[in-house]
Amino acid sequence: GYPLSADAFHQPEALDSVLMHCLRNMSAPALRALPDCSEGLENRLLQAAQKARGRAELIGLAKAKRYPYARLNRLATHALLDVTAELLAVHPAPEYARLLGFRQSSRELLTEISEGALPLIAKAADADPDNPLFALDARSYDLWALGAGLPAGMMYRQQVVIV
Repeated sequence: GYPLSADAFHQPEALDSVLMHCLRNMSAPALRALPDCSEGLENRLLQAAQKARGRAELIGLAKAKRYPYARLNRLATHALLDVTAELLAVHPAPEYARLLGFRQSSRELLTEISEGALPLIAKAADADPDNPLFALDARSYDLWALGAGLPAGMMYRQQVVIV
């Protein structure tokens, strides 16, 4: 595998170019399909994406009284991850929980958690690759890895951390 070193972290601006590429190649209807993209905001985003060189500049150009920073940041994230309003309507709640790590002293709780309402997935390979939420999880992880300078598919090689 690829053990994560202490210096494997994601820089805040690491995905700015990827975001700008996504936005510059989206159509107005594709932007309108994002959650909470209405009131002509798609046109404002398209115009800002043509001028901006990164996320901060994009948000600054698109910002208006009716389009606050939080809404614009969410839309940028949705565009980057291809999260549509339809996806959120069809999958309004989590369908599984991923186990990333646990304390050795809490090992006995894993049995109780795994018997809960949500399936507990310890290995990415055990997940349903056709589940749209898992696909979103995989895209998110790969984008993080890209921003941290790591190879794709890390979530399939990363072991559960036991401390």
